[in-house]
Amino acid sequence: MRAISKIWPMAVVLLALAASRVSAGPAAQMTPETAEKRVKEALAASYKSRLDLGQKFLPKPQALGSGWLLPWQLPQAMKKVASEEEYWKSLAGGFDKDNKAFMAAMTSLFLELTPQELKDFLGLWISMAAKDTSPGQIPEGYTPGQFALGSIILLLRWEFSPSLAQKMDMVTGYLEEMQKVMAKAAEAQFGAGAKAGAPGPMDRDKALRELLLRPVKGLSDERLKQDVLTWAAAVKDVTAMTYAQCDNWAALQAMDEKAMQNAHFRQVVVALSVLDRNTMGQVVADLTPKAAAELQQRLNSRLGSFRNFSFDVLQKKRAAELQKEMGEEKSPERLKQMQLELARLPELAARLDKEMPKVDFEVSTRDFGDNCYVINMMGKFKLPELSWPATNLQACLRNGNALVFIGLGGNYTPEQLKKELDLFLSEMDARTAFFRQ
Repeated sequence: MRAISKIWPMAVVLLALAASRVSAGPAAQMTPETAEKRVKEALAASYKSRLDLGQKFLPKPQALGSGWLLPWQLPQAMKKVASEEEYWKSLAGGFDKDNKAFMAAMTSLFLELTPQELKDFLGLWISMAAKDTSPGQIPEGYTPGQFALGSIILLLRWEFSPSLAQKMDMVTGYLEEMQKVMAKAAEAQFGAGAKAGAPGPMDRDKALRELLLRPVKGLSDERLKQDVLTWAAAVKDVTAMTYAQCDNWAALQAMDEKAMQNAHFRQVVVALSVLDRNTMGQVVADLTPKAAAELQQRLNSRLGSFRNFSFDVLQKKRAAELQKEMGEEKSPERLKQMQLELARLPELAARLDKEMPKVDFEVSTRDFGDNCYVINMMGKFKLPELSWPATNLQACLRNGNALVFIGLGGNYTPEQLKKELDLFLSEMDARTAFFRQ
């Protein structure tokens, strides 16, 4: 992503110039001052819309019970924002901050642009990419338009997608593509046919660029523009809040390591998207019990395959390293040690496979709203020095044209976490009933 994001800073000027031309007319003077003004206006508008939507529809801590804290109320050691105002502004993002803030700012601009502004922006974006991007940045077989808009479409599909199922399919789809790339590289380096002078470790930035752009390969600039417009038009407003609870906030405040070992902490993220009723069907679909079972099978199959593949690559890599060292080693004692390690590699790999946590997905529909489903990621660490259950719950709830995402994790028991999820689902179901037709 870093390589692709090198072209993103151009968006600030391009977007502002395009917007200035549309709003002020052909004769308007396009200056850095007007460009900066337009960007600030767009981010300010996004900040206000997220704040207003959040205050209307997201639950207040007191409605959830005692002990819940919001981001600006956390102990100092955990606090990332100093005030409520800073929190809402962080959701809108900023172009002079880190990559996370930059991506947030980009999504804010897409929310605030008119369709005509967005069309002008995309055309300028492609023109600038064709002019200023070095040939080495664009993977072979891709056009400047695919390179410029591929990153935008990925950002929109991830940040704007109100469908948890679609996001999980995106992740596992990229795992599948990544496995193909890694398998080809591993075979060239460590496979039976590998020769001296075989290609070295793959260029990770190059491989990542190709993986991210594969979904847009072969698509025309006009088709890509339409995809961007479709996604940008489907989502009208977004907001989010993070809630945290702990049975020993004092230990976290004092950073008492001994007391913290016995503290129980959980965190809940609630995100709300308001969709356009006329186009929401293009970006989201309800999950039926049958589709939930199919999604569960896909997730477990894909993750299990990638996990097994990763162990196999590690074993081949270590075997190749040992064989190379053995060809150069002169010490009989060291040669004997390496031969023993080489012979025991299958045994060591099997033990690692058994000890390392294995995650299983459970996908089920729930009786909330117009459609609701939960994805439960279950795992358990079994190492000599530590052992605890790892549970991560994610839920998607639809009421009319409102989509709610709830993510919950922590070191409470799985049963306690499920109760908390039901609390948040019930609360958000009631709060978004307003959006039902």
